[in-house]
Amino acid sequence: MPRRQWLWGYNEAGRGFVNLLNRIYDLKKKKIKLMEQIYKTTVEQSKIRLPDKVDDLLAIIDRKQEQINSIDEINAELFPLEKEIANCPERTGGEESEKLFAEILAEIRILGERAQLLAEKIRKLEEQNRKMVSDEYHNLKSKIKLINQRKGSYKAYRGGIAQANGYFIDNKK
Repeated sequence: MPRRQWLWGYNEAGRGFVNLLNRIYDLKKKKIKLMEQIYKTTVEQSKIRLPDKVDDLLAIIDRKQEQINSIDEINAELFPLEKEIANCPERTGGEESEKLFAEILAEIRILGERAQLLAEKIRKLEEQNRKMVSDEYHNLKSKIKLINQRKGSYKAYRGGIAQANGYFIDNKK
């Protein structure tokens, strides 16, 4: 449904209310666009195979953090506007303006629901990514432990490193 920018012929309070709704609508659209980018970035992140591509993973995480910061900026502007709408006194302007207000509010509500669905998809995919990284971390940790054990065994069979200046023998009992 197309959004209306101005309501000519309505009183100033009605136009202000519609402008407020339009601003909320615009911010929610931007937020959804950023959330879609975050989802794509998270999908890209899930395709990276560790440990070969750690630098790529870190670059993706940095990009995703920038997108999250942009959403935080939008939320900082959006939440006070939504609070203002919730606390708004009765609007005047007649039946037609109330119908328009209801339409815009419905569109905003739909955008909010869409944002929630996207957030849930991102959360689930992010959970999978964290598990993948955690599994890889534990795998690498096991390999390092095994290497250190083999290194100790190798030193035991080899006899250690001879000291250049001789040996010290402690005869204390």
